[in-house]
Amino acid sequence: MLEELITPGVIRKLYAWESDLLTAHFLRLDPAARHCRFAAGVSDETVVAYWSLNQKARMRTS
Repeated sequence: MLEELITPGVIRKLYAWESDLLTAHFLRLDPAARHCRFAAGVSDETVVAYWSLNQKARMRTS
């Protein structure tokens, strides 16, 4: 049964030029998918703010 819950996928590094693509992907998520991704229902503004904070953190560690 556990195998049914695991979805195969690819994990890879995201490059800086892909940030707009990932933000657009997050914004396309329906409410249920956003809840799964962010553990809460979030607005478009929250999605954009989340990614902005992530980008700032990545810049500090580079």
